[in-house]
Amino acid sequence: MGLDKLLKDVQVVAIVCNQWGDTGKGKFSDFFASHWADVTARGTGGNNAGHTVVVNRNEKIYHLIPAGIVNDPRGQTTILGNGMVIDLAVLSNELDDLDKESISYNHLMISSDANVIMQYHVVRDRNRDQSQKKGGIGSTGRGIGPCYADKISRNGISIGNLFDKDKLSRKIKDSWIHF
Repeated sequence: MGLDKLLKDVQVVAIVCNQWGDTGKGKFSDFFASHWADVTARGTGGNNAGHTVVVNRNEKIYHLIPAGIVNDPRGQTTILGNGMVIDLAVLSNELDDLDKESISYNHLMISSDANVIMQYHVVRDRNRDQSQKKGGIGSTGRGIGPCYADKISRNGISIGNLFDKDKLSRKIKDSWIHF
């Protein structure tokens, strides 16, 4: 069955995985992004995993930006969704890498409700992981779990908070109280 027949009358394709580890979601996303999609979105997750993207014949590993970003010059929209937790340093490095490869990201959209991984999330994550006895699930130590805990408890700092100095200041002060 060809792609055209498979996608006849289809408006949305979701690539979902409920397993741990590399299952090839990025490869499928990259395939659909380059052959069919107008929008590529990542709805959840952080920079604990990565996917390989071929940019100008070079393999690149991105941890936050979806594979579809390479189609930005064609006008394809790429979205970092509200269920994500974003380490701004990692995002900045990935955008710098795209700049070096002359790949635009003019159509990149970031949800104002995505949460920001702060340095205290990383510290909290590493401290918790080191204190766990054998049998713990382990951690990448990148602050993802603690950031999600803050997001769920509504104590987290969202991308939108970065544009409101007073709210951001209040949230940071509140975060230190919980630290």
